[in-house]
Amino acid sequence: MMKNWIEADWPQITGIKAGTTLRMDLAHIRTECHLPAEPLWLTQVHGIRVLALSQNHIPSDLHADGSFTDENNTVCVVRSADCLPILCADRKTRRIMALHAGWRGLAQGIIEEGFKHFANLQDVQVWLGPAISGQVYEVGIDVYDAFLKHRPKDILGFIQVDATHWHLDMVAVARDRLMSLGVKSIHGGEYCTYQDKTRFYSYRRDGQTGRMATFIFKA
Repeated sequence: MMKNWIEADWPQITGIKAGTTLRMDLAHIRTECHLPAEPLWLTQVHGIRVLALSQNHIPSDLHADGSFTDENNTVCVVRSADCLPILCADRKTRRIMALHAGWRGLAQGIIEEGFKHFANLQDVQVWLGPAISGQVYEVGIDVYDAFLKHRPKDILGFIQVDATHWHLDMVAVARDRLMSLGVKSIHGGEYCTYQDKTRFYSYRRDGQTGRMATFIFKA
């Protein structure tokens, strides 16, 4: 029987499970993906706020685009349907984190904000989940300017189409930002939500659509 989720393809850390759902009803994610608890769903706002999660303290304000935890059986999860989900795990401390990087959050620095919560970035490994690829993700000058305003080096992720349009490779931008921080173990990034209609939702392709959930937890 085919699973309704893809396991993160990265170096395994004992007790840590990570992956992303395919096209499915997220109401059944706990049983379908064998999660130890119901995820605490964030109210994602395409920003850079990252929350600390604890079973004993639920934040009163869940408007955020990332979460991290040191606890066992606490699930960090983000939803997406073209945006780039990013999973992170510290091989030594076993701190885990999930980030939702839409173009706005990526441009404004959600990766840099999230990685403030790790002590030694060389110990952190990363998996980049399914997202719209640079081959098909066409953006306008507003997106181009937003990235270059914050970080001129992000121009490496753009291929010009005409005077006012570019293809944006969010995976390439994310990889370069991670490497600039000192992260060496970076995996994934090969799945395109837009081109793989069978397995993934895509907002750019379909408009009104569902969401995949990209999750990580440790036992």
